[in-house]
Amino acid sequence: MSSAEIRITNTINRHEAICSKLPFTAIEKGDVVISSRLDKNCSVNEHLVWLWGKLNNERRFLKSLQQDGANIICNCKASKGKHRILPNGAEMLHLLNVELVLEIK
Repeated sequence: MSSAEIRITNTINRHEAICSKLPFTAIEKGDVVISSRLDKNCSVNEHLVWLWGKLNNERRFLKSLQQDGANIICNCKASKGKHRILPNGAEMLHLLNVELVLEIK
């Protein structure tokens, strides 16, 4: 069982602009959140690849948010056991300079 989300923080007064630009967004506790829509039985890597597929075309926009002070974090949850992050899953983390937080339950 696994899930993944991108959380964009420090974006006060820009929520509407960000939500109109990025797919599958929601506002949670003042942050913009994009959650993977894949089934929880998918691997962490599959969730990361799905998120990157949705965000790749908006890479410059995301980098501009970071330059304006926004923080972008990728939160993943997974069950106990082995989890592999392959190059296609790590690409987003590297290119966007995004911190990965992995919570094992």
